[in-house]
Amino acid sequence: MILKRNKEKKVLFLYDKFKGSGNGHLSRCKYFSKLFPKNFKFEFVNSKKKFFLKKKYEFGIIDSYKINYQKERKLKKICKKLVTIDDFSKRKFASDIIINYSPLAKKSFYKKKILKTKLFLGSKYNFVLNFTKFEKKRVKHKVKIFVYLGTKKRSHIMNPLIKEIKKRKIFNETFIFGNGKKITSHKKFLKKMRFSDILILSSGVSLQEGISQKKMIFVTFVSQNQKSFYDYYKKKGLIKDIKYFKRFTKFSDSKILKLIKENQKKFVRFNNNNLSRNDFWRKLNA
Repeated sequence: MILKRNKEKKVLFLYDKFKGSGNGHLSRCKYFSKLFPKNFKFEFVNSKKKFFLKKKYEFGIIDSYKINYQKERKLKKICKKLVTIDDFSKRKFASDIIINYSPLAKKSFYKKKILKTKLFLGSKYNFVLNFTKFEKKRVKHKVKIFVYLGTKKRSHIMNPLIKEIKKRKIFNETFIFGNGKKITSHKKFLKKMRFSDILILSSGVSLQEGISQKKMIFVTFVSQNQKSFYDYYKKKGLIKDIKYFKRFTKFSDSKILKLIKENQKKFVRFNNNNLSRNDFWRKLNA
């Protein structure tokens, strides 16, 4: 146990979720909630909705591009400690803590944007990797593919992918999420991801989930704030660009299976050095 069970404490999560975007913000908040002991109660509020400033919270967690410096100052009046999960927002911050787990995050970016704010920067603060369950899967003679390129419909990327997949019998099942369809439960989303052999992803939160599964991953970035993760994992040799997938499908069945199996060895050598849950919690409370 991290803490003894005491009086129930409240945590406010403010996240972005709009039609066709924002699914990653809510997912990140849910992962972050796993840092807290069991005596904490969570309240998840969409940033586009009004929230009551009369309530009091132990923590306020912001994962939103809609919350600005002025709103943060108001939130500090009801939250003992205010934490912002940031993706290089170009604004001032009033939060007590900023978490930016991009491997490219540096203190210099926040110069003149903060006063007494603590900075938790870099991949060791990647809490998504901490709490994504890994299940080793044995690759057999058929290959299952998981595709998620965000909630928006991206036919210009999706249609050529599906065309290539259908050409090969070795790809016997394809699971497509997002792409303008109604969002399914996150539990089902992760279950299908674990069940698959190849992942085709955008480099948002789903990429962090995919990295933790040690799969063969083909990636594109659909927004600029995703590019740092794309660049970092590509340099480490853990992902391939989505454009390489067409060439990959031209390989023989035996070579495809061999590459999928060999890919896991890269993850064995990869050390993210991310903080344990206990260490993260201690720093959050310091």
